[in-house]
Amino acid sequence: MLMTKEILGKDIYELNRKHYDMLKKEVTDENVTWILGAGISAPAGLPNWTTLLAKMWARLSELENEMPLNHEVEEGERIFQSAKHRALQETKGYPAYHSIAEKALQGKFKDFWKGVNMLESAEYMWNYIEMLIPEGGNQREKRRLQERVLKALLRDSLQTVMEETELKNKLKNQAVGCLAKLLKKQKKGSVITYNYDDLLEFCLDKVANASSHEVQVICDCDERKTDNSQRINIHHPHGALSIKRNRFSKESEHIILTEHSYYQMEQKAYSWQNSVQAKALMDTSCAFIGFSGDDYNFRRIIKNVDCACKPRHYIFFCLNDLFHELYQEEVDKRYEEELLMSAAGGDSEVKKDEIRRELLEDKNFVYENIQLIDRLFAQYHYWRRHGIIPIWTTFDELPELIHGFYG
Repeated sequence: MLMTKEILGKDIYELNRKHYDMLKKEVTDENVTWILGAGISAPAGLPNWTTLLAKMWARLSELENEMPLNHEVEEGERIFQSAKHRALQETKGYPAYHSIAEKALQGKFKDFWKGVNMLESAEYMWNYIEMLIPEGGNQREKRRLQERVLKALLRDSLQTVMEETELKNKLKNQAVGCLAKLLKKQKKGSVITYNYDDLLEFCLDKVANASSHEVQVICDCDERKTDNSQRINIHHPHGALSIKRNRFSKESEHIILTEHSYYQMEQKAYSWQNSVQAKALMDTSCAFIGFSGDDYNFRRIIKNVDCACKPRHYIFFCLNDLFHELYQEEVDKRYEEELLMSAAGGDSEVKKDEIRRELLEDKNFVYENIQLIDRLFAQYHYWRRHGIIPIWTTFDELPELIHGFYG
């Protein structure tokens, strides 16, 4: 991948570096709250939101296939049940179904959910689980069972195939591992993670060798939900699951994933989930890592930023996808031409990066280059109006930037 300096050009890169240095001063002054999104867990093979929901749905669909037909439901539900039952009968003897179903369990069927709001699709699953639970009995117990099934689907969809040693070696030089080492060096700090996994806790344990008295993990099951000023505090407002067991692992009673659970949380103005976020935005500089900026939860967070004040929060944006999409058609075309003209092998991504460098200097692509500048300026202006300063980087350089805060 090209470096940030190559993509941004000299002047924009220097502005970007100035903003990084501003954040670095806040880190040095121990005035930063780290706010984590799904992207920081990606190096461990954990899915983003879209893939996660697709994996969960595939598991739920297969689970429902094992359930007998319920003839006591209303007419519409009965018709859908019968239609699916007939379709399942037709799969017998056709291996194609099982092949595609296996891919769906790995999240490969995610494009099917394009255009569906992520919270809405999570609500679909919640309602589907409710329909699978037999009628009657205690409603509170039924609700608990519903939550247990949702948590089981979520946990199974978040599993990583890496063993402990492999995962440790993989993450120690990734953003999450570098952040763990930074927190360990500072011996205190505050993190709000909207991820359900415990990869940061895993890295604090296995990579940074933090001790039990140095770390406090906070979720809904804790009676005390306030920061300890002498510890590393990790808040899980949306819930926590133990994905890779470690000395700091913790399990939440409830998971905030569905549409109704988000809205319920929003309506409780004085809930600890809302309070910890509001306090961080008010009292510290927040550094957002692993957010795409377009998910519902992120939009909800920035509504609470005081836009009247001078911007003092920061968000890391990786340029990889934007830059690749801008030149994708021409890069693929030139790459195919080079393959036809030469029998030489080599790393395809290295060759494509060479082509991208050529395009940045090619005057025939000045329109694309101007569009890149305009897009970055629009993003810069938008986030500054929300009190947040973008810091652009690439996936490869992000760990180096975090390491730079303490290295």
